[in-house]
Amino acid sequence: MSGGVVYMNRPAGTSGNPSLYGRFGVQQTIAANGVVPAGAWYVIGSYLITNAIGSQRSIAAGGYVISDGVNCVVGGTATPIIPIGQR
Repeated sequence: MSGGVVYMNRPAGTSGNPSLYGRFGVQQTIAANGVVPAGAWYVIGSYLITNAIGSQRSIAAGGYVISDGVNCVVGGTATPIIPIGQR
């Protein structure tokens, strides 16, 4: 069963698009070629995944990522990421 997506107003003292809140935490921006922190994220831009045997896969359109905090790196420009189920 899915609970769907829940939206709410932006929490006091924060900035950004209010639609990014609810089940989502506060949007962060990762510097070019920076590592996506451990956890579940929506990555807005491109990123590169390295798997356990060293193969790499480039994702150009952005998307859902579960990062180990080491093997997911954003592309060559600063990239917004939105945490899922985190604050």
